Amino acid sequence: MPGALPTLALLHEQTLLRSAVARSINELGRYTLIAEAADAAAFKRAVAVGALPELLIVSLDVALANSSALLHWMVQHVSSARILVLGTCPPPAVLLNLLCWGAHGFLQVEQAHERLCLALEHIHQHALHFPDLPREQLRALRPPMDEVAQQLLHEPITERQAEFLRLVATGLPYAAIAKRMDVSVSRVHQYRDALCERFSAMGKAGLVRLAFLRGLVA
Repeated sequence: MPGALPTLALLHEQTLLRSAVARSINELGRYTLIAEAADAAAFKRAVAVGALPELLIVSLDVALANSSALLHWMVQHVSSARILVLGTCPPPAVLLNLLCWGAHGFLQVEQAHERLCLALEHIHQHALHFPDLPREQLRALRPPMDEVAQQLLHEPITERQAEFLRLVATGLPYAAIAKRMDVSVSRVHQYRDALCERFSAMGKAGLVRLAFLRGLVA
């Protein structure tokens, strides 16, 4: 209905912290909290009975424990949801992994009360919120936008392009991918460039997300 508030779900294993964040969300008065869960299994059950959030706040520990599996499930069942990870500040490599797996933002738990509103606004407006990553890294690793998620699922690609995406998702460097596919590195670069241009995938993170969106990685 017109004027309805964006819906939000909260997935955090610590009861006290989950309650504190829930209070902060309710105090903001800008979102409707429709589900709280202590683990991924409980969250999936909530979705199964109709809780389809536009925004999801998930703890860093849950995100790291489930990594690509949680992302793949989200893409299949709640593809439009924007994901904000909440935790203590990890090293940049972990933040990059979160971005590769489909997270749209990260917020330090110590800053949750004062900066939660800003972080949620950023990701709800289809922006990324990774204040602890340099902007050039964000530009290089920005995943495809959610508006094209359905297109990514249905646009046909060749068997070799699909094989390339599967190998990219394993983290192999391009030279190793070329060896596995028994082609030249320049041919691998052609696969990369063609897929990046066609699906607006920026760098390896975009290609990894594309592999998950298409169900090429379990």
